[in-house]
Amino acid sequence: MNNEERRLAEYLAQLRLCFIQENYQTLADQAAREQWTHQQYLGRLLEGESQRRQDRSIARRIAEARFPIIKTLDQFDWNWPKKINRPQATPPASKATPCSSPPRSKPSTASRRHKPNPA
Repeated sequence: MNNEERRLAEYLAQLRLCFIQENYQTLADQAAREQWTHQQYLGRLLEGESQRRQDRSIARRIAEARFPIIKTLDQFDWNWPKKINRPQATPPASKATPCSSPPRSKPSTASRRHKPNPA
């Protein structure tokens, strides 16, 4: 690694641009082969960095939510509650994804327990 590459690596690490640090040389080689403009090269680097940050943000939020398990609509028990209209709740031609969640129903008022007001 020459002095210029070392300095560039330090700047990218300091700015925490991990995707760019890991991929700038590979994309530079591809840009030279395919004759990209400077803007196209920079755009690809920034697109990758943005996507990585978005992916990490989503993963961090999912981890912070501490979901006990990930469920899909395919795993939902359609026998309870009985008032859910399955065709209406299921999107057309949907694929089960970890982000999809079953529709939530409100608990009945009979199951709620209220403390009497000490008046």
